[in-house]
Amino acid sequence: MNWLATWWLASDMARQRWGEAAKRLQLAIDKSAALPVFEVNAQSLMAQSRLAQGQRPEAERALARARELRSRITMRGAVFVADVALANFDTRAGTKSRAAESLLALAADGEKRFWIGPALDAQLAALAMLEAAHAASAEVHREQIATSARQHGYGWVLARLQASPGPAP
Repeated sequence: MNWLATWWLASDMARQRWGEAAKRLQLAIDKSAALPVFEVNAQSLMAQSRLAQGQRPEAERALARARELRSRITMRGAVFVADVALANFDTRAGTKSRAAESLLALAADGEKRFWIGPALDAQLAALAMLEAAHAASAEVHREQIATSARQHGYGWVLARLQASPGPAP
C-alpha cells in the first residue's frame, strides 16, 4: 500500500467505516499475496474489520491467515502493526487481561525503538481495555498517552482520546 492508501485506510478504520476499510484491505491483500510481510498486516486488520461488521467466519479466516503468516516472520518492525491488531483482536474476542498486557508490552517495545506512533496506537488499544474493565490505572494511563502525544505532536492521538468514552485529555 502506498502512503495515500494507508492514510485512507487509517481514516476509514478510525471513523469505523468498516465496509470501506474492508475493500481497501482486500485490495492490499490481493496485491501482497506473494509478500507475507505485507499481507500479515492487511489480514490482521481485515480480521478486525470483519469482526466489527459482525462477519465472524470471515474474521476467523483472516485471523487464522494472519497468525499463520506472523509465525513465519521475524522482522519485528515489519509486523508491529499486525502484532497490535492481533492483540486488539484478542481483546474483542474476550481475553482482555492477556490482550492488555500484550499491548502494553508492544507499546513499551515500540517506545524503545522510537516507533512513537505505533506505540501510541498500542497504548490507545490498551487504554480502551483498561477503561472497559474500570481499572484504577486507566485515568493515569490516559494522561500519560495525552502527554506523550502532545510532546511528539501526535494530534490524531489527542483526537482519538477526546472521542473515546473516558474523560477528555
